[in-house]
Order: sequence, then structure tokens, then C-alpha cells
Amino acid sequence: MSNGCRHQSTGRSALLPASLLLVSLLMTGCQTTPPAQPAPPQPVVIPVVVEPAPPPPPPPPPPPPPAEPAAPSAAVPEPLPPAKPPKPKKVVKPVAPPVTPRTDALTDSQRQDVREQSRRAEACRLKQDLPCVIDAWSKVLAIDPSSTQARTRRDNAQKLLDRLRSLPKGA
Repeated sequence: MSNGCRHQSTGRSALLPASLLLVSLLMTGCQTTPPAQPAPPQPVVIPVVVEPAPPPPPPPPPPPPPAEPAAPSAAVPEPLPPAKPPKPKKVVKPVAPPVTPRTDALTDSQRQDVREQSRRAEACRLKQDLPCVIDAWSKVLAIDPSSTQARTRRDNAQKLLDRLRSLPKGA
């Protein structure tokens, strides 16, 4: 790069390397002009044609007025009154034999007999021996007539046995 400065020591024009140029310029006081910068680019203007927006559509016409209700004709029957729900059927429960109230507590030997017969009845039920079940619960009721558990289980076993006997043979 030439800067137009003469070297002071030689008196002749010389081109200096870039690293020495700076030192030389500082020592000699040569004035240089900064390199010219290119001009900024000019903005490009593109012509655009703008069309106006179309006019808005006209508002819709108002709805027609409601028609007057027609007079009810004589052929239309009046609505029926709401139906009444059917009356519930009466459920007739079988009358259980009266329970004898317990007048005195069971003795230890009676409690032991009730436990043994209850276990026997349960073992017979597991074997599906219904006559044995009925017999064991009947013995419990003979000892303790107020036992509702014994009465209920004996009655259930009796119902099952009756239904079993009512089935046709070979089914």
C-alpha cells in the first residue's frame, strides 16, 4: 500500500511493509487519509398497486313477523292425565313358629352339646347330607329352642331337601 509519505532517512519514496508503516507514520507524523468507504446501498423502491377493498355486503332482510297461532281444532283430544304407578303387591311371609324366650341360661354341658351338634351340622352340610343337617340342627333346637341361627339353618336345609325330592328322577 502506498500512502504518499516519503521516508525521512533516505529522502526517497519507498513502499513500507504494513507493520512498519504504522511505526513510520507515528514517528514521522505523516498524515494519511483513511481509505474511502463504499457508499451505503440505496434502498430499492418497488411500485405496488393497491386496489381498494370491495364494499361490504348489504345487511340481511329482517325476519318475517311470527304468524299468529292457529285456533286449536276440535279434533285434537286433550292430553291424558299422568298414569298412576301400579300398587305394590303384598308379600305374604310365612309365619314362623313362636320363639320360646330363654328363661334360664344354658349350663356348661348344654353349651358343649350345642357346639358339638353345630359342628356336626356344618360337617353334614359340606358333605351335602341334608337329612343329617336337619337332624343336627333339630338337636340344637331341642337343647336351645330360642336359637334363631339353628332354626334358620334347619329351615333352609328342609327347603333344599323338599326341592331336591320334587325334581324328577334321572334329571
